Amino acid sequence: QPRKRKVSLSDLVGSLHKALDFDERKKLKKDDEIVLEKPTIPEKKIDITILIKNLYDKIKDFFMRSEKLTFNKLVPSERREDKILTFVPLLHLSNQNKVDLDQKEAFGDIDIKLMRKGYY
Repeated sequence: QPRKRKVSLSDLVGSLHKALDFDERKKLKKDDEIVLEKPTIPEKKIDITILIKNLYDKIKDFFMRSEKLTFNKLVPSERREDKILTFVPLLHLSNQNKVDLDQKEAFGDIDIKLMRKGYY
């Protein structure tokens, strides 16, 4: 159906201002809701030296029973937190030359070897 009245430039500008004002109020309201809904995450303090020592003991114990260890055997859990809390101390052990890490392909499993007085 054809329009009954012509729309002027000032009508279009006025409608645009109303839409922008509405959008801005909606955005501010949404931002306020986001701020109010943000959960507070309790700060967890983790002593990395304890994690490193415990992991090293676990690796040494494993090598008393088996000859081959991989990251997936070391961390059978699929939880991201478990993997991170093992991977970071593992990197420290590698840096301290207590273990040797080898990854054949990107995103593949990591072979872990225990360093024993200069040899594997």
